[in-house]
Amino acid sequence: MKRLTLLFCCIVSFLLIPITVYAAESGAITSTELVQNWLQNGYPDDVGGIYYSEEGLTIIVVDLSANRVAEIKGLVSDPDNIEFVSGKHSYNEMIVVMSEIEKDLSEENGIYAICIDEPNNRILVDVRADVLESTITKYEKLYGQMVRVQIGEPIQDIVNIEKESHTWLYLTMMLLMIAMFIVLLLIKNKQMVLQTVNGSITTSNSLSTKQTVLLVRESCFTPRDQCYQAVKNQVFHMKGGGEGI
Repeated sequence: MKRLTLLFCCIVSFLLIPITVYAAESGAITSTELVQNWLQNGYPDDVGGIYYSEEGLTIIVVDLSANRVAEIKGLVSDPDNIEFVSGKHSYNEMIVVMSEIEKDLSEENGIYAICIDEPNNRILVDVRADVLESTITKYEKLYGQMVRVQIGEPIQDIVNIEKESHTWLYLTMMLLMIAMFIVLLLIKNKQMVLQTVNGSITTSNSLSTKQTVLLVRESCFTPRDQCYQAVKNQVFHMKGGGEGI
């Protein structure tokens, strides 16, 4: 029974393959799905780049023609959402060139960063100011107008700036925590504690002399009879009255 079920599932899957292919070929996928497919599997050789703007999706095509536009629009279900512009350099070609330029990437050479600028269909290279002219001459000779060289900042400087911003954030948080601790300590110290024979009397306000006397009186206790009698006898002797009462 299990083998029969497995065989049935295989037959159904095989029959669905032509339907899936036909759906893709007849424009059943959206333009967003088309872009995702190209990003995952690679751009066509004549595509120079893809970018989004306020107008929507724009595809750069090398040697742009009406036939190629119709072909790409036929792949999607929302062809009106795509704009086309002509470009000189394919994305795949720029990837190869960028991998070559990466070999020069170093602090010693003064080359800081490399990236593909898709909207402008070119490669951007950030360099140190003192090597700007020589780098422009070198890459123009090798790659023509595909590469644009400009003055940039060292990656290490950017990292240091980020570290400094994080350090200030940590210091600010520490100062806030210290300030909160001090405030809580001051609030706690505002509670005044008066020790009496009956225990502690706690108040949140400062006490005047009159209030202190009143609280002490309220906290006093009456001594036991033996203690009271002993005090009376002591007073009597001091007055020269002989034996105690």
